[in-house]
Amino acid sequence: MKKDIVSRIKNRKPFFISFLALLIAGFIYLGFSTDASLEFPVSGHFPFLVNVFLINVTFMGDTVFAVCLALIMFFFYKRKREGLAVFISFALTETAVQFHKNLGASSAGCRLFFEDGQTRFFNNPDLAGLYAGSISGHTAIAFALATVMMLILKNTRWQFPLLAGAVLLGISRMYLAGHWLSDILIAAGTGTISGLLAYCLSYGSLAITNRRKYFIRLLNRNSKPGHAVQPVHVQ
Repeated sequence: MKKDIVSRIKNRKPFFISFLALLIAGFIYLGFSTDASLEFPVSGHFPFLVNVFLINVTFMGDTVFAVCLALIMFFFYKRKREGLAVFISFALTETAVQFHKNLGASSAGCRLFFEDGQTRFFNNPDLAGLYAGSISGHTAIAFALATVMMLILKNTRWQFPLLAGAVLLGISRMYLAGHWLSDILIAAGTGTISGLLAYCLSYGSLAITNRRKYFIRLLNRNSKPGHAVQPVHVQ
């Protein structure tokens, strides 16, 4: 199983190389930027249809979307291993995001942070820039889901569409919620690492479970009358 996980990751090199290239390019831009807020210049209003499109794109990084995706895979498609991997990726990502946000607001005490889908079109002008300077939870979840789905799917052609979708969602968070580019880059790294860990944990844990079931079947078979219990050798 360990070899299978490693080979699966190696076969997805274009995804990780492209992701690292984008991440490095983003940090290089920030390093040479003279803007103290480290904000990428995504400003102004797009046409109506573009706004509708971005609002729907940003929903794919929402908690409801991630949980529903895991439940659909687990119960509807009966892909329990894949559904478990999706849910673990969301759980790990959300835990990391909440920790990071609480760390940045330690004076307010420990609490749960919730992020609206968009603030640009709210009537309250005080909400503009509400999330600037804090890690983007939507972006982190999007990259976690993209990573784990890329590893789950056998068809490697989905690598770039999944990465492009996650990047587009990150841009939508900068436009709709006023996140800085630094918020998006940190969230992308957090989500990708969480997706990798979720894939390894879910497949590894199920491999152990399957091995345990194999031992139980051997013991039950050998415990029948007339059968001597044979020692089990683990390869």
